[in-house]
Amino acid sequence: MFLKKMLFFALCLSYSGLIAQDLHTPKEIFEILDKSTLSYTINRLEEPIPLKEQMYNLNTSDFYREEKEGQLLTKAVQLSEEAAVLKEQAEAAFREKKYAKARKIYQEIKQDYPEYSKLTTYIGQTYYLEGDVQKSIRLYKQAIQQNPIDYIGHWFLARSYASIKDFDKALEAYTTAHILNRNHQMITVELQDIMSLFKKNYEDWTFNPQYKLVSTDSQKVEVYYDLDWMSYALTKAAWAYEPGYRASMGVSPDEEFSILEEKEALASFYILNIDNKKINKQPFFKALDKAFKNQQLDEFIIYEIFLVNLPFIAYQLPDEMMQMISNYILETRSPAGKGKRKKKKRRQ
Repeated sequence: MFLKKMLFFALCLSYSGLIAQDLHTPKEIFEILDKSTLSYTINRLEEPIPLKEQMYNLNTSDFYREEKEGQLLTKAVQLSEEAAVLKEQAEAAFREKKYAKARKIYQEIKQDYPEYSKLTTYIGQTYYLEGDVQKSIRLYKQAIQQNPIDYIGHWFLARSYASIKDFDKALEAYTTAHILNRNHQMITVELQDIMSLFKKNYEDWTFNPQYKLVSTDSQKVEVYYDLDWMSYALTKAAWAYEPGYRASMGVSPDEEFSILEEKEALASFYILNIDNKKINKQPFFKALDKAFKNQQLDEFIIYEIFLVNLPFIAYQLPDEMMQMISNYILETRSPAGKGKRKKKKRRQ
């Protein structure tokens, strides 16, 4: 194998106190690729990797979750043709502001589909728009208790709390709704607005590593990277192509998302950029730095990487992890400051 020799700085840095000892250092990754039976060629990126647009990569609210034998099962609501027609009638009445009529139809559908928590949420919304905020809150809570992954229930609950100036509860509900539908722009904007009241600045950035892997045939791999992302790119190459590497790390080849893989790549990137002033100024690196120091790397990976690319993962997160990610967002990712409130008309 040919791998261009390059200068690694800080290779002697230990992971001790930083991350689990069973991960490879950048030097070890380099040696693994250098001794590989595959041919790796490395190249500098000619152009930056553009940010992938995720604004339409959204969860829908037509799912509910059950716990069976200690496992969380996410199931889709399947409406009959007749129920679907009724739902369209209810939504038409809602658009015409005939809230009592819409309520009646939603309640009729709910008799046959009690698991469909969104109907309860929508009934709550009709009361909210009629000015009965307390009743809307009770119904939103009922929907959430029945189905904790009803992101609309959490979102509308947050709006109700905000309308009565109970901002602590609004912040909690907005954060949960945001986690459950990571790429939903309107929820993000409203979360930012509430955060600003607590002098927290949530910056709407997306983790965008600058590397690309190309396999031209079964024996050749091309690695393209921005210089700052070299160690990250080489670690990703090992996980993607090096024979037996994933299995040696205890990860199935069929496992699309691996926290261990991301930990190794991020740790490799982090220790080689600790003193990189250009990278240090980037908001993603500030969050990563705090995540390492606060022992929230799992939360960083799930929130910044997994949920962006596959938001549906949120519907399978246990309550404990949801709370941990919420803490990461509020305590680590959103530094104290003046806050930046964004004015945007809310949809009702």
